[in-house]
Amino acid sequence: MATRSNIYVETEPGTYLGTYCHYDGYPSHLFPTLQAMSKDELLGHILMSMTHGGIRTIDGQGATEYLDDTTCDPVVMTNPSTSDWGAEYVYIKCYNGDVKWRDCYDCPSDGWKDDFE
Repeated sequence: MATRSNIYVETEPGTYLGTYCHYDGYPSHLFPTLQAMSKDELLGHILMSMTHGGIRTIDGQGATEYLDDTTCDPVVMTNPSTSDWGAEYVYIKCYNGDVKWRDCYDCPSDGWKDDFE
């Protein structure tokens, strides 16, 4: 069973670029993974995934997998306040390098968290 998420990087203040991630979207996995990645590294993964239908799993240790669905339209997201693709969680790698997230079902779109405990 998948734990879907949307992952964004803030490319400049107030401007976001993101994509869909199919597995391992729980904060206990994804929050520390995104904390350990640089903005540039995450942006590279997001750009690669856009033409592959999104990310299957993301891991900062070089084990990121893409969905490889080249028959679909590019998965480009620019608004982290929406829950496109039925994501359970939304993450942002902020411009200053911090990570914040929200639960799409139990938390309003303005209820961002900056830790997972």
